[in-house]
Amino acid sequence: MKKINKKVVYVIGFILLLITGMVYKFFAKGNLDGITVLSATNVSDSVQSSVSSLAGSGEETDPVIRKISVYICGEVNTPGIYEVEDGTILNDVAKLAGGFTDKAALDELDLVYRFTANTSVYIPGYEDLDKADSFILRRGNGGGDGSEGGNTLMVNINTASKEQLITLPGIGESTAMSIISYRKEHSFDSIEDIMKVSGIGEAKFERIKEYICVSR
Repeated sequence: MKKINKKVVYVIGFILLLITGMVYKFFAKGNLDGITVLSATNVSDSVQSSVSSLAGSGEETDPVIRKISVYICGEVNTPGIYEVEDGTILNDVAKLAGGFTDKAALDELDLVYRFTANTSVYIPGYEDLDKADSFILRRGNGGGDGSEGGNTLMVNINTASKEQLITLPGIGESTAMSIISYRKEHSFDSIEDIMKVSGIGEAKFERIKEYICVSR
């Protein structure tokens, strides 16, 4: 009976040991799988969270602001070269230059003209309007294509630049260059003298005579 009891004990012990090993393996495997799944999930969530954070931040890189240089002189208090943003208007450039002087012909200027490239600009007084750059004048730059344009200022045909001459009705670049070539040898004594220039007859003179003057 003693032997039988020992055998039973051995068998029961062996069975318990076997069951314990199986249970251990089962739970160990389960825990390992749980850790693996959890780790993968955490990584996935982390990546997704980062992407969502970037996408939902709504942050944009600031656009590059282009700078240009404008040399402004004439009737401003502090002539010089000023670096401004592309698209800055004439009035704001003048403010950087200390503002306009009392002699500046403000009524004749396009104060909201926008600068989009490196530029030199002369601010005239009422006594030297013929020296002004045509692009800043309120009269516009019509006339080069034969239209009447919007001229309100007199153009001194003895000193006007090509750009100023082509603002006259019916005067294109070719005729403007002919005027400049002619006056290198012959100054204009009267506005009628412009008809001595090749390409300018009485009809064209009638169209421009109200917009031109002569002085030295």
